[in-house]
Amino acid sequence: MAARGLSGVASLDALNSVRTPRPLGTVMDERTAYILAGSFVGFLIERYEVTLFRSVYETENYDRAYGKSFGTLAREWRSSLQQ
Repeated sequence: MAARGLSGVASLDALNSVRTPRPLGTVMDERTAYILAGSFVGFLIERYEVTLFRSVYETENYDRAYGKSFGTLAREWRSSLQQ
């Protein structure tokens, strides 16, 4: 579902900019937003580990948590969807 949802989404930057309690549907179609966000979070947890995700969730700093930028991680995720 995430791979199909990517067809009209050039970047996850808009989703990444949303902060609680603002709904993801404020930046794109709500169904697509939650599918993509869930897939990306699942990728981070499976590929790396939940403790790193907790760190980025708390600090919003991907570089510190993963040693990689948000853009690099998003490209890795996109690539994983096409395998």
